[in-house]
Amino acid sequence: MSPLKYLRPESIEQALEQLATGVPLGGGTTLAPRRHSLETVVDLQGLGLSDLEVSGGKVVAGAGCTLQQVVEAKGTVVEALVEAC
Repeated sequence: MSPLKYLRPESIEQALEQLATGVPLGGGTTLAPRRHSLETVVDLQGLGLSDLEVSGGKVVAGAGCTLQQVVEAKGTVVEALVEAC
């Protein structure tokens, strides 16, 4: 098995360039079964995509928002959403 190349972009532009040759890293569970076929993973955590905001009765979750963030927002978001997560 070849070493896995790990990239962590600092901007959206840089991420788009790196994703042309790698796969996004999102927790790792979907990547583990195919680890042997991967050469490069791109960690998107540093891009500020994980915001969770509640405003005007709406929940706005960024693309990198985790289910755990929603659970920890109990009391701020609708209880049914917390239970679903």
